[in-house]
Amino acid sequence: MKKKHSICALRMVDDITGYGHTQQWDVWATDLGHPVYSPSQQRMYFLFGDTFSPEKGEETKIVDNKYCGDIHAGFRRNWRGTIAGYITDFDVSNGFKWAGFLSDKEGNARALIDSYHTKSGKHFENTKIAQGGVEVDGTLYVFYESIRDWDSINTGFGRSWRVNYMGVIKSTDGGDSFERVYDLTWAESDQGEYVDLIKRLATEDIDMKPSGYDLDLSTHVGPAFAQTNAIDGKDGYIYIYGRRGGRQSGIKVGRVKREKIEIFAEYEYLTGYEKNGEPIWVKGQEGLRLVHENEPESNIVKAPCSNTSVHYNSYLQK
Repeated sequence: MKKKHSICALRMVDDITGYGHTQQWDVWATDLGHPVYSPSQQRMYFLFGDTFSPEKGEETKIVDNKYCGDIHAGFRRNWRGTIAGYITDFDVSNGFKWAGFLSDKEGNARALIDSYHTKSGKHFENTKIAQGGVEVDGTLYVFYESIRDWDSINTGFGRSWRVNYMGVIKSTDGGDSFERVYDLTWAESDQGEYVDLIKRLATEDIDMKPSGYDLDLSTHVGPAFAQTNAIDGKDGYIYIYGRRGGRQSGIKVGRVKREKIEIFAEYEYLTGYEKNGEPIWVKGQEGLRLVHENEPESNIVKAPCSNTSVHYNSYLQK
């Protein structure tokens, strides 16, 4: 009989953001917190999504380390789409200790990716939120989603949102600076009114800086990987775990050789399984097409799913 493994117990370690923890970096209210280990820097980064600070005077509503005002009205200052903090002490048995944040000249946690954020009625891009990352040979790669809007009506689901594309930035200096890996773009579509805008968002200065990269959206369509996390498989491959925008789809998986991580066409995708249980991997746009056609067989975790956290367990060897 196959031995079953289960989680026997969990315990609260610590609050890690908010008043009493990260206000010195002007980090009060945050989203997510994806961990990414950096062997070169001996750090564990935590990637946070939308981050806010209290409006002037709202700090006085902190009582017993908790905010007692209207969180939606009180936290609207210094909005940032993606930030990163890091720890160097990995023993959290006595609490969680921040070593620092990737900060600006004032010492505040800085946005790693600029967003075309507007309060007007036309939401071409609402925010850019990191979904995870991986370090390969000293280069830190951050995978992020460009969210068009939070309009559940247009998606047909109450817990979904529309994503323009999935993109990647990288840093070779420990997070001091980032640049866009323009070829790594999984576009939501190459059809419709938003095509030119998606191409602009993915390649021009409102994303990082002008690159001259000519993005062919028709060869970068990959809505199943609109929200993607990455992990080093320790077997020569980097694995990516993706889902469609929102929290209604299943999880798909792709992979690429470590040394080819920046080449979009080299990624291959799990499209299903042989009768003997062997996985079927298909490279490039053909693989992405088959992923869509073979749903739900191409899911490694069935719908509905939210954000992924993946790591290799040496005890389970899985």
